[in-house]
Amino acid sequence: MQTALVEQLIDCTYDINENNPGHEILRILFGLPELPTSRGTGTIVRTVCINGRVGRILSTFTLLDADSILSSPEMDDKELFNEAYVKANKVLEIALDTHDNPVIRDLYSKPEDTLNMQEQLIVNRFRERAKSEIAKTLKADYENLIDEKSLYTIINNSVSVI
Repeated sequence: MQTALVEQLIDCTYDINENNPGHEILRILFGLPELPTSRGTGTIVRTVCINGRVGRILSTFTLLDADSILSSPEMDDKELFNEAYVKANKVLEIALDTHDNPVIRDLYSKPEDTLNMQEQLIVNRFRERAKSEIAKTLKADYENLIDEKSLYTIINNSVSVI
C-alpha cells in the first residue's frame, strides 16, 4: 500500500524543466528506482491534482480495519448529533414498547394538560427512566469517541426532547 501511495504521489508531480526535485525527494525517501517515462528515465511530467487521489487512497484505509471505531466514517458534529438523536429515538421506542403499562404510548403522546394527576405521574416516571436509559446508551456508545463536553451536550440535547 505504501508503494501505491508513493506511486500516486510521484505520478502527480510536475516537472517543467525535466528536473523534478519533488520526484527525486520521493524517490530517494522511499528507495524507489528511477522510473522510465516518455521523456526518458527519471523524468516525470504530469499535471494532476493530488488531493483527490491521496484522499481516496487514505479513505479506503477506514474500510480495511476490523475495529468498529476506526472503520467508521469520519463525522462532523452535526452528523454525530443526528446519529445520537436517532439512537435516542430507538431507545425511547423500545422503552415505549416494553413498558409494563400497555397504554403508556397513548399517555405519552397526549398533551400534558389533558392528563389527570395519576396519568401525569406515570408519564413523568416513564420519562425519567427513558432519559436515564438514553443517557446510559449514548455514554456507552460515544464515551471513547468524543470529548466529555461534547458527550454531555449530546446527552442533554437528546434527553431534553423526551
